Amino acid sequence: MDKKRALLKKYFCESPFTYSEIHQTYQSLCCPYWNTTDIKNSDNLLGNWNSDKAIEVRESMLDGTWKNCTEFCPHLDQLLKDGEPQDYPATPIRPIEEFNPNNYKGPKKIKLCFDHSCNLKCPSCRHELYPNSDVFAKISEKFFDSISKDLSFSLEEIFTSGTGDPFYSKPMRNFLETIDTQKFPKLRSIIIHTNGILWTPKV
Repeated sequence: MDKKRALLKKYFCESPFTYSEIHQTYQSLCCPYWNTTDIKNSDNLLGNWNSDKAIEVRESMLDGTWKNCTEFCPHLDQLLKDGEPQDYPATPIRPIEEFNPNNYKGPKKIKLCFDHSCNLKCPSCRHELYPNSDVFAKISEKFFDSISKDLSFSLEEIFTSGTGDPFYSKPMRNFLETIDTQKFPKLRSIIIHTNGILWTPKV
């Protein structure tokens, strides 16, 4: 066993057990630049979470292979350079002795990246406006239905939005306005990424 594999067998990354990033055409268990595995095989988000590809990624966290993880991941890069994780406990990398499967029953954190609608066209992001179209609104509504139906039991944190403005998007704004705390019993925080223009006192 080489030194890298031996080092990685001493730790596991918690992200594939707790996090999912949801895009229009794929779903991941990490930033897709940090782990390239697409776990999507249907429109059912929980089914994707429990798919064979998702299980394979999690198993790779425990056998030292860290399948499809790239050194673009700053946590992995730091581990390989320093020989131990830094910024503990903020880092998702944990000693393997801390792994307990009973702690991971479903996604605790999700990042919503499927709704691109935004009221600005910033050169750093895009060169045209992405309006609220009926086609994409229906796509977003299906995602929100699946989140409410299939993932609400375990979610503790929702990050919105990774690709647009949550207050401009009609489906996303409706989702935020109608979150039911009984349906999301463990939800503790909603991280809002917005340009702020529509974040009015009324909203």
